[in-house]
Amino acid sequence: MKRSLTILLLVFLSVMFIAVPAAISFPAVEVYKKTSPAVVLIVASSKGGGNSLVGAGSVITRDGLVITNAHVVMDDRTRKPFRNISVYTRPDEITGDFQNDLRHKHKVEVLDYDRDLDLALLKVDGLGARTGVISLADPREIMVGEEVVAIGHPEQGGLWSLTYGRVSGQLANQGKVRGKNVYQTDTSVNRGNSGGPLLDKRGYMVGVNTNIARRGSGDLAITGVNFALKSSVVTSWVKKKQGIVVAYGTQSLSGSALASAESAPEVAPKRAPESDARKPAEDMTAKEPPAESMVMDEPESQTVSDEKEEAPADEPVKAPDTDMDDKPMKSDTILTPKKPYKADDLYEAVAKEMEDMMLDMKDKFRKKRR
Repeated sequence: MKRSLTILLLVFLSVMFIAVPAAISFPAVEVYKKTSPAVVLIVASSKGGGNSLVGAGSVITRDGLVITNAHVVMDDRTRKPFRNISVYTRPDEITGDFQNDLRHKHKVEVLDYDRDLDLALLKVDGLGARTGVISLADPREIMVGEEVVAIGHPEQGGLWSLTYGRVSGQLANQGKVRGKNVYQTDTSVNRGNSGGPLLDKRGYMVGVNTNIARRGSGDLAITGVNFALKSSVVTSWVKKKQGIVVAYGTQSLSGSALASAESAPEVAPKRAPESDARKPAEDMTAKEPPAESMVMDEPESQTVSDEKEEAPADEPVKAPDTDMDDKPMKSDTILTPKKPYKADDLYEAVAKEMEDMMLDMKDKFRKKRR
């Protein structure tokens, strides 16, 4: 019995010894420093502030094109873009004080949108060189298990928050929408992360965080099942709608250094025909029961009006303070059937296997030292 416990302890420590370096190899600090200035905060509201949303977006060209979700800038009641849309860029230092962190406000125009794909393209004025751009990742390089981070403004969380996870899987034609190809990820995202980037270790945008699954059949709570539109959906849509070619980044994923954004396109947007650019489409996201758009409703007092409205132009958005409406998980819900295992029986059943594992590990360590 003591021997079995000792083996269990050694295996645990050995696994931790191997796993920890792998977990910390992702350059999250460097990725955040490089890309967060190119992630914007989007605040959209109807006239009078009766309906308002908060989301994120990514600067993808040097002349100020920003990609985000359509549901971040669209008013469901009118099926058109919100009357008041403002974009805020990240200050040099995030303090947690909203008065300070939301100093840099910019005018914005919705160039195009697609409610089916849940994509919108914005033109933001006044972005400086310090903002930078985010390059897009070639999806052919992205494998299941790839480490990723998300940057956004989660409900009740901090602005420009970073969360970590992995690419868990992929789905084609999500919600039966042709071409709506998505990555599944366990990276923590919530309402307010909509439209923000999912980034790999190079700082390339793997996808646009779009929707989340929270409730399954039988009212079973779902966790860690989130979705991001693939970068290929973005490039194809922007080219089709605006005639703009946004190239994938050229840095190899196997390289250790962060990618450079020097090759980012610098283009003047070509306007699509009015009948096409402003044609509303049916919102398929809301029809898919397992996943919901990550929109965040704000109270009227938290709305920032556009500079053309009566409110002062420099009035900052206030801290989100709304509650999630998810129901609590039932206490008797289990994911696997119970088994009448005793501790001694379990130790005896796996002791031999663990001994073999330890021998294999020792052999590997000896070979490495040689």
